[in-house]
Amino acid sequence: MSDVSSVSASVSQLAAQAAASSAATTVSASVNADGTSIDPSTSTVSGGSSTSSISSALASAASSPSSGLGETDFLKLLMTQLENQDPDNPMDDTQFISEMAQFQSLESATTMSQGITNLNSTIQNSVNSQTADAQTLSNASSVSLIGKQVTMKESNVDWTGQVGSTIPINVHLGNNDQAQVQILDSNGNVVKTLEATGKNAQNSTTVSWDGTTDAGTQAPAGSYTVNIVGQATDSSLYSFVQNMVTGVHFTSSGTQLDIGGQELSASDILDVTTDSSQTGFSDLSPSSAVALIGKQVRLTDQTISFGAQANESHQILVNATPNSEVNIGITDSNGNMVEAYQAQADATGVATFNWNGAQLDGTYASAGQYQVVVDGQENNPSLYPFTSGVVQGVNSLNGATYLTVGGQSYNVSDVIGVSTASS
Repeated sequence: MSDVSSVSASVSQLAAQAAASSAATTVSASVNADGTSIDPSTSTVSGGSSTSSISSALASAASSPSSGLGETDFLKLLMTQLENQDPDNPMDDTQFISEMAQFQSLESATTMSQGITNLNSTIQNSVNSQTADAQTLSNASSVSLIGKQVTMKESNVDWTGQVGSTIPINVHLGNNDQAQVQILDSNGNVVKTLEATGKNAQNSTTVSWDGTTDAGTQAPAGSYTVNIVGQATDSSLYSFVQNMVTGVHFTSSGTQLDIGGQELSASDILDVTTDSSQTGFSDLSPSSAVALIGKQVRLTDQTISFGAQANESHQILVNATPNSEVNIGITDSNGNMVEAYQAQADATGVATFNWNGAQLDGTYASAGQYQVVVDGQENNPSLYPFTSGVVQGVNSLNGATYLTVGGQSYNVSDVIGVSTASS
């Protein structure tokens, strides 16, 4: 409880008026249930010639309460009552003891209230400090996402209005075999309905919108919303975007990431992988890399060691957008094109090629090192040749860490993803 200046002032006035009175005056003042003001209906004044003015003071204190009744005010009330009691009818012991008990209770409550206030302040300061520390840690962690390939929920698409162009929309189907994808305008009206089928190993697929409406007309340029029918009750249904993080911004609404020309909330991240052009695992020490033994890894693999042996053939795997056309070239150590292929990626987003050493001029290549070049890879980090397998061993050479996969040695910096090996 805090002091009540208005009640205190009124009590001082009562004492002065009672002292000036020639006759004994009895004042009985009680406090409202809220403990913050005097209750005039249960407060009485008797005796003396100044009872009317004292009653007015009590009424004034009741009508102008402050923030609470303090122990000093209570003690003044008690002392005023003692000094102005009727000598012929003094306060009895029972009443005095009762009021002293109330005073002790009031003092204890005041001390407890102050203690609670101090404790609350300490806890709040601690919470604020921890929140600031957590935000600093979150900001520092977000910076490490720059250059990483991320998968994020995204329900908005921007249509340029250019006839002939298309917008790819990635859809996660979860346990569903298919789903309806609705394109909604700014008013929530359905503009176009698409069917999402043929999910890959990650339970995802891609549909394309060419800007047409269900009525067969062209939709105007603008921002549209993607709605997967059933996503309100099935959290495994959602649209998403995959791209590399190029920047981070810290705003009052949280951390925002620059990805694919858009600014998206970091809270929508679903997955993070190392971009094939980055060396996110390059600082992994041999002792730490040991934990990868027995794990399934995917590594970038652009080199073909051709031995010019009879019936020799090399399988080339390329990560791409599901069901898209992929073009690759094979170049020699001088960068000359020796062969070119085209294939379609399957529903899992993998295009498969086989090279037996044949060249564009009909001859066969000589033994040596050759490189796989994927058309468009420089602008699309999700296009890259790769190999995968279980890590069989770890070794260190000239300060670099290498993994043994499928009998071949790969630099740990080539690792793109790690998962539990299938039995």
